[in-house]
Amino acid sequence: MNSNMALFIALQVVPSIAWGGTGVGKTTVLLALARVLKRYGHLMIASTHLPEDFSGYPDADKETGVVRMLPTSWVEDFMDGMGFLILDEITTVPEATLAGVLSIITEGRVGERTLPKSTIMVAAANPPELAPNGNSLAPSMRARFFHHQWRVNRDELFAGFRRGLNWADPQFPIVTEEHKDLYPKYGSLVEAFLRANPDCLEKIPKSDEVLSFPNPRTWSYVVKTLSAAESVGYGKESSVFRELVVGCVGDAAGGEFLQYMSKLDLIDPAAVVSGELKYEYKNRPDLNICLLTGMVKELQSNTTAERWSRAANVFCDIGDREVETFLTQFRSLWKTVKDGGVRPDGWLPSADLMARLMKLVPNGVN
Repeated sequence: MNSNMALFIALQVVPSIAWGGTGVGKTTVLLALARVLKRYGHLMIASTHLPEDFSGYPDADKETGVVRMLPTSWVEDFMDGMGFLILDEITTVPEATLAGVLSIITEGRVGERTLPKSTIMVAAANPPELAPNGNSLAPSMRARFFHHQWRVNRDELFAGFRRGLNWADPQFPIVTEEHKDLYPKYGSLVEAFLRANPDCLEKIPKSDEVLSFPNPRTWSYVVKTLSAAESVGYGKESSVFRELVVGCVGDAAGGEFLQYMSKLDLIDPAAVVSGELKYEYKNRPDLNICLLTGMVKELQSNTTAERWSRAANVFCDIGDREVETFLTQFRSLWKTVKDGGVRPDGWLPSADLMARLMKLVPNGVN
């Protein structure tokens, strides 16, 4: 596994920053990832730009009698939603310019234009002590990023030297929109954890050396990045999961959350769908949503009328008591295989099961 895999996953769903020494390949690899994702990669050495390059240049509109803030030309190339913005050397940006950079990261605004929400934004930086005129990032800026410590794979580096300074691109994961189907699963886990550990919701660090820390925004990053990781094949036992959690909310809160996840008494969705295990309802919404999500995933690889019906009955058992939990995954269950769901094409459940389902869906199934 590539040692920077957590970054490659995270930056596709949340603003991310790669920390590392100079000349270690951060920018080169990020531009390669932009090409693989078929996106327009645009590199900005942030410290060399004026504040207006981010906040916009004033232009008098004589017809309306107002001044408008016009963006620079690169913004036009991003309006199709396929932009990949790399903000390099971010720790050397003057304070006056940093406000505009923060506006891009937070709101996607450049002048009076707003970048599409699908725009990928990633920063790269040397630690302040290695950067010319380097400064630590303020907490308000640090809280906008997933933080990753860049690592050089020595074997890949040496192989490139042997090939005459020719380095192969890493194997990049491709995160699709379907990863959002997992948001309810990880959102429920985060909710259950924070209800049990309210002190972990928000902790602003006293030291500038602490890059990641918990607040509502960074906990939402946990939900997004873990969903993305599972969608490309990484589970909670993988080192990628730990790197993603810690890179979002820090070592302390992240460590507690990972320990909480490791102790969850999860029900095996494969055993339920196959009929090997009979489900008995438990008043644990966090575990129940994991089960529903897991059953949908099991059906994606092998769906039959019998397996689907077992899963649907469990959906109803949970929905009778937790309709909101039921509804988070029902759409994926009900859609046919040809439409991207898991219900066998051209097949409908029995009348009894259909009646149970219709009772739980506000507008009926269609």
